[in-house]
Amino acid sequence: MEFNHFSIEDFFWIQIKPHLISFGSRKIPKDVHFTLSFNKNSGYINLHLTRNIQSRKLLIEKPKIEIVRVEKDIFSKNNDELVNQFLIMFLNIFLTKIDINKFKKLNYGFLSNKKNDLKEEKLLNKVKEISEIRKKKIKVKGNIKERIEDLVESMEMQNFLEENLIPLDLVREDTINSGMLINEEGNIISVIKIYETWFELNIESDISVKDLLKPILGELNADYLINCYERAISIIGDLNSYEESVKWSKPLVIKLKEEYKNDPTN
Repeated sequence: MEFNHFSIEDFFWIQIKPHLISFGSRKIPKDVHFTLSFNKNSGYINLHLTRNIQSRKLLIEKPKIEIVRVEKDIFSKNNDELVNQFLIMFLNIFLTKIDINKFKKLNYGFLSNKKNDLKEEKLLNKVKEISEIRKKKIKVKGNIKERIEDLVESMEMQNFLEENLIPLDLVREDTINSGMLINEEGNIISVIKIYETWFELNIESDISVKDLLKPILGELNADYLINCYERAISIIGDLNSYEESVKWSKPLVIKLKEEYKNDPTN
């Protein structure tokens, strides 16, 4: 996927790099986040908590506590495939894939937040208050349902829609975009489009830390990871360097056909 940052304001964020996925939510302290590392020089995927620290020593390493290591051979995929696989699993928590052809048949149109209409800049900014794409970042702002209802009910917005709603057959497939699907009956769906694939935003329900950890080891092991997380989160807030955190890293280790071992070098 050709973007590297997805965020839902005051709710969740995820950052993607070739060798790691980092993510955080309002359920954990603001200065702490999860990192899922796919280091090419390691045979393991490793999930750890990292604490961001303010220090005058620019080279100081951040404290981190490992939670789990999973042998890459279990997945039978290369590094790039693994990053994409886990990214999709995380995004599925918040995005639901939709069949855009069904919406074409129901005469929905697309209101893009990329529409550059200087005469209607004020209204366009209101659309961007719901979701926005900047370069390789997708940002969604909170209270989507209320924002959409307030926005579309205004008379000036009705006129704006008549002029700016794009027929779905005319929406380009080679772009990443976000906005709203709207039909004549006033039904509205907030969406993100990643090339030819469309997703409905699904953030009305609250997301727990357990929900965020399920994609890593599945439902059965999520409770174990929560116990490890709770232990780590109770410790990491008092740590100010990597050296201080080393002794607290006692991750669960999962190998191909040899689960729950304590030492990945055995």
